[in-house]
Amino acid sequence: MRVFTMEDLVGVLYECARPGQRAGLSGDIADIPLAELGYDSLGILEVAARIERRLNVLLGDDTVARTVTPADLVRLVNEDIAAAERAARK
Repeated sequence: MRVFTMEDLVGVLYECARPGQRAGLSGDIADIPLAELGYDSLGILEVAARIERRLNVLLGDDTVARTVTPADLVRLVNEDIAAAERAARK
């Protein structure tokens, strides 16, 4: 099974960050709300769109709406990857 890691997410967050936001992406950010890291709902949608393109998964608006922290997003992406892989095996 493919696994999406916190490092993978930080890379995507960094790509989507405004220059002043990037400094806040160092250290342990897993449980810091994305809003506190400077990502509004539009920013989170951009992050999700990049993840979808890279991993060829469809996260869906409901998944993105349930995302509060980076750890939430990593968990939800991995759940979607697992579901897609299960569906492909059927």
